[in-house]
Amino acid sequence: MQRSNKVILCLHGWRTNSHVMRSQCQDVFNHAGTDFTVEYLDAPHAAKGPAFEAVELAFESAKQHGWKEWYDYIAAPTEGGSDKYDGLEASLDFVESEVKRLQPYAICGFSQGGTIASIIAKKFRDQGEQSCEKLLLFCTVPSMKFYNQYPGFIEKPLELKSLHCIGERDPWKDRASYFAEHAFDSSTREVFVHSGNHKPPSIFEKRDGVFDTVAEFLKK
Repeated sequence: MQRSNKVILCLHGWRTNSHVMRSQCQDVFNHAGTDFTVEYLDAPHAAKGPAFEAVELAFESAKQHGWKEWYDYIAAPTEGGSDKYDGLEASLDFVESEVKRLQPYAICGFSQGGTIASIIAKKFRDQGEQSCEKLLLFCTVPSMKFYNQYPGFIEKPLELKSLHCIGERDPWKDRASYFAEHAFDSSTREVFVHSGNHKPPSIFEKRDGVFDTVAEFLKK
């Protein structure tokens, strides 16, 4: 497939949509230059509940497009029970087909979208194939029981160039750090902690150097 620019495939967070992701990421990708075409993908499932209040307030115009989710996480009702990821397999099939169609240079995922991107990249790599050259993850925080369903991430961490941007004020910072440090090979991963919270790095975090770090990661 011949393209004038390298494609970055973007997967939004839980109960948002591609319009929100575009608003959240356009500044950091504009900073990276004109060598990239950014494709924003909507999850295939309508959200089963409301978005976070902060999302509703900050992205009011995006609500008209409908909130989406990659899966609905339902914790096990008992200690020994199994967690449920309703809609996960359908989303993985959908994203896999888009990866094959677009052949992206990089996949970018925020929060729940980052979990989807990571599972897809791991599946391709375990099959001896390549989903993308680079994985860009913003505040990716799978549940701790995620590793029960996907033990391969711990048994054989993903060896793929990855950049994990984590917010210092993210309430799930520890989970994002654990995922980066245990599920990705130390020889190919980079971690950058910026001053923000649970969101993609914005112009407010640009002063931390994260915009330059993302641009360098995508270009080198």
